[in-house]
Amino acid sequence: GAGPKGAPLLLLDCDGEEERALPEGSSVVHLGLCASQGSVCLLHSGGPLSGASFEQMVLLAKETAEKIGAEMRRGVEERELRRAAKRARRSKRAEGAEGQRQGGGEAEGGAAEGSAEVLDIEAEQ
Repeated sequence: GAGPKGAPLLLLDCDGEEERALPEGSSVVHLGLCASQGSVCLLHSGGPLSGASFEQMVLLAKETAEKIGAEMRRGVEERELRRAAKRARRSKRAEGAEGQRQGGGEAEGGAAEGSAEVLDIEAEQ
């Protein structure tokens, strides 16, 4: 296939069906990038490739894999921050509930103090 003005068509991250639909004589490069180690863990090509085309395809695949990896990492970090904040809110609520249970079971003075606090808050509003 050809892109605009007869330029070669570059497809990124083709699935098996898309690869099988490529015209006879098409070139394919498979690149696996181990982001945590910053190294290539898979490089496979098929079909006729000039040195310049091969370099262009590999660089495009590498840059794309790095950007996807960075975006995935950002998403995981944001998710973990949200989960940590949620755990902190739950812990705070659980501590508050535990304090109320302990305070409510004390002598009558504890219950009266709790009632006075509610009255004070209502008066301030």
